[in-house]
Amino acid sequence: MNPNKKKVHKYLINASSDINFLKRIIMLNGILEPAPCKLDFFSFICKTIISQQISFKVANKIWHDLTFEKVKNTKFINFFNEEANRKKILESGVSKKKLHFMISVFDGFRSKQINEKKLGSMKSEEFKLVMKKYKGIGDWTCSMIQIFYFRKENIWPKNDLIINKMVNLINLKENKEINFEKRFDPYLTFVCLHLWEIFPKTKLIN
Repeated sequence: MNPNKKKVHKYLINASSDINFLKRIIMLNGILEPAPCKLDFFSFICKTIISQQISFKVANKIWHDLTFEKVKNTKFINFFNEEANRKKILESGVSKKKLHFMISVFDGFRSKQINEKKLGSMKSEEFKLVMKKYKGIGDWTCSMIQIFYFRKENIWPKNDLIINKMVNLINLKENKEINFEKRFDPYLTFVCLHLWEIFPKTKLIN
């Protein structure tokens, strides 16, 4: 991702010129972009798997307890490579099902079928075709990887709970059905960031 942030922000404001509630959200939030990821690719995928269907706060606590209390000073993929350590992952609050998903991804890394460089250069649909071969990797997880790891500019996670709640709220406020994917292409990722950012504060906005 290397867009001109001010240019994108102006684009979003112009594209929402007739959607008053959304335009106000974008202006209140100011300029947003995904922060550079500090995790390696395997760690990020595993953390995203952990966060499936649980709150961001709970997922972060599990990941913190796992990486700071159990893994400590080694790479998570090296820690994971030792089968004896997988019990410690369960002890941190990761379900057996999610551990199984992580093992599937680990096998992809070990066999070199998961290639970070190639995946980073793929278009969204091609990326999904590759990653969804691994257990536990669905559309939502693919979208989170593309947005927050590869920092792709034009990703729209259709089955994200908060995004759908915000879309429904905006449609209700504006009394019309808005085609977000068409209207905000090629910067859908930035719209998502604004909706996630404002969601806890929506009751404060009239």
